[in-house]
Amino acid sequence: MSALHDESSAAAGVVAIEEMGTHLSVSVIGGKSVAQDIETVKATVALYRETAQILRLCGRWTEAVEAARKAIALDPHDPCGRNLLVNILLERGEFQDVVRESSSWLSLQPYNTGALEALAKAHWYCGDICAALRVMKRLLELNPYEPNYRYQRGVLYQYKGAWGLAMEDFLAVLESRCSPELRLRAEEAATSLENWQLRLIAMLLWECPVFRLEFDVDAERAVSARGFRLTETGFAMLKFLPQDDLFTGEALDRSYFPH
Repeated sequence: MSALHDESSAAAGVVAIEEMGTHLSVSVIGGKSVAQDIETVKATVALYRETAQILRLCGRWTEAVEAARKAIALDPHDPCGRNLLVNILLERGEFQDVVRESSSWLSLQPYNTGALEALAKAHWYCGDICAALRVMKRLLELNPYEPNYRYQRGVLYQYKGAWGLAMEDFLAVLESRCSPELRLRAEEAATSLENWQLRLIAMLLWECPVFRLEFDVDAERAVSARGFRLTETGFAMLKFLPQDDLFTGEALDRSYFPH
């Protein structure tokens, strides 16, 4: 679709809405008229949404937001209009507005996963990891078998520094039925995170005599007590390295431990 065609379609949509304006005003004011002419209202809401989408494609963001808001004003329970608005705002980077709109949406539809997903993204982009994690927890309560939610929560845990919890989520994704693309991302995330944890554990063994003693007695327990989570392969890499080389770092595979 060309930009000129998009502009023409947007203009046509606005004109059509304006032509319906007088009739729609009567419908909205008179309760019985709304009931009698509900199809006209629905058609106008759809026209507002379509116009907002075209304006969005044209890069006319302010007008797109205005059109989406008008659709929502006519039908606050319409998930399509709500979803369109929050996505336009996300694309614009107006994350605080996304938080407000998503919260308003959830006040009407508290179990709507689209609203929760938008809210989690907005908190994440604002840097509020704890708030994003609370929303992801809610999403997983509603759909505990959704691997994308587990992966996204794992990423959030990793940024928070909760490496053990992050690893558990990545491994849970790998054990689930998920798309090849998601599986690849989860494998890469788990490998990278295990590399990082191994590096930290090696440093801790060198710097902390207490941890070294605990590790010699029960490696898995000592590591878990510090919040780490390793696979069997990860434990093997530590257990079978010569101790002197481990603490000097000479035996560590530099390609395995990223800088």
